[in-house]
Amino acid sequence: MGSLPPLRAAVYTRVSSHRQSDEDRYSLPTQEEACRLHAAQHGYEVVGVFTDIASGSLYRTRPHLSELRRLVRERAIDAVLVHSLDRLSRDQVHLAVLLEEFREHGVHLVSVLDPVEDSPVGRFLALARIFAAELEREKLAERTQRGRRARAAAGKPIIGPKSPYGLRWVESEGRFVEVPEEASVLRYLFERVAAGASIEGLVAELTDRGIPTPMGKRQWRRATIVQLLHDERYTGQGAAYRYKTERRANGKWYRTAVPEGWTVALPEGVVPQIVSPELFAAVQRRLAWNKQLARRRNKNPELFLLRGGFARCGICGGSLVTCLRHPGNGRPPQATYVCYRRRKEYRCPGVAISQRLLDTTVWERLTQAIEREEVIRPVIEQMLAEAPPLDDELRLIERAIRDAEEQEQNLVRNLALIRDARTAEPVVREIERLHDHVARLRQEQAELEAQRAVQQAWRDRLLTTANWLRALKGRLQALDQDERRNLLIALDVRVTVYRPDTEPRIVIEAAIPLDRVDCDQQDKHCCLQKELRVRMVVG
Repeated sequence: MGSLPPLRAAVYTRVSSHRQSDEDRYSLPTQEEACRLHAAQHGYEVVGVFTDIASGSLYRTRPHLSELRRLVRERAIDAVLVHSLDRLSRDQVHLAVLLEEFREHGVHLVSVLDPVEDSPVGRFLALARIFAAELEREKLAERTQRGRRARAAAGKPIIGPKSPYGLRWVESEGRFVEVPEEASVLRYLFERVAAGASIEGLVAELTDRGIPTPMGKRQWRRATIVQLLHDERYTGQGAAYRYKTERRANGKWYRTAVPEGWTVALPEGVVPQIVSPELFAAVQRRLAWNKQLARRRNKNPELFLLRGGFARCGICGGSLVTCLRHPGNGRPPQATYVCYRRRKEYRCPGVAISQRLLDTTVWERLTQAIEREEVIRPVIEQMLAEAPPLDDELRLIERAIRDAEEQEQNLVRNLALIRDARTAEPVVREIERLHDHVARLRQEQAELEAQRAVQQAWRDRLLTTANWLRALKGRLQALDQDERRNLLIALDVRVTVYRPDTEPRIVIEAAIPLDRVDCDQQDKHCCLQKELRVRMVVG
């Protein structure tokens, strides 16, 4: 008889960041080398290496782990090799899901540093190790956060890579001091806005005077000035922990509102007073009043289909605004779209295009696309094709919950037979750990069920929108101006216009609309609408 073929193994390596990839113990080459040596010693044939640079607390958004899981489901490999269990996941709930998936498809998990026995006891011990490491990380994070807050309360906040505009941190004195040139700019901004100056006028003025922005750039922006005018620290009321950041399920960091009691007031004198509280309050009232009274001045709104931000300049990205040009010599005024950044302070040559040409071109091209279902078919096909298999993951979690509850019940029965308190103590701790593990599994289950409900709602909305567009066929030209604009909004139409000597000159993008939801508990598939757009080019 011939010898059996070697077992097929896939190596998985991971680091949390590019900086960590340079460290000796957890560098990607070190992990791969250790896994290959282990494979050679135990008769595995390495058929592929999968590498992610991502947090270990996430697992559904790691692209190469997802590809590895696909091979597992297709039974294309016999084993998964990792350097240590935390390279696969640092979360016991996620590790439990992955272990259950591997076991269901007959794939062994092999760890070089943390051997995993292929048995209920082995899987239990693996989860216990991850739980202990996770608990230690939480304690370390809590101690670090407590120390930082105590340091801030003592007047030594964490400054970060750059001090606020107009201020400079002096470590020897333990306080901020004014930067005279920048502080004078701040006082000027507050005084001018309180006196009624417009933000746009200040943008032009600071840019023309060559005053550097807070980031050292030449061109000032409206958002920069508004942010400075809203910063209460310039009244001398310093505070740390004014916002917090958190990683969402898509792997990105976001600023979020701080919970009650989170902000730490700095002692008096740490931040100097650049403007008085009375002047700051007056500016806030002026900004609120300007926002309330702002109106789009358009004397002929019925002339322009794409007014209001549908069309943008292909050079600077600014919105095209509407105007009536008067050529003189008794000729009628010409309705035109122009780039609002053609003014001096933006240094944009801008674009201009006839209202009749742009509106007619866009509407005709969009009508043709709807008639041929160019806007419908690709979005539906991609959305349905890329939806993750949440039913399988839910089934794996349900199985992991049953196994954990069964282990907990067995430990409870064994505890009833133990008479010695010291002997019973570790059993009680394991029961508590399993109870916490089940609770976290159920939380993960609830999040996945919510995500599945969102996906189903999107599918229903896609079908509804597709049926609505098909019902419009044949009567699009009969829609009035308001109905046409509603259709532009529904399809999220965006038009980019370039100069006449550019090819193409007009680019139209449209998408099937989906309900926008909070993506805190969702992965990248929740926001596919941002990527799935139909691009139509007009020469």
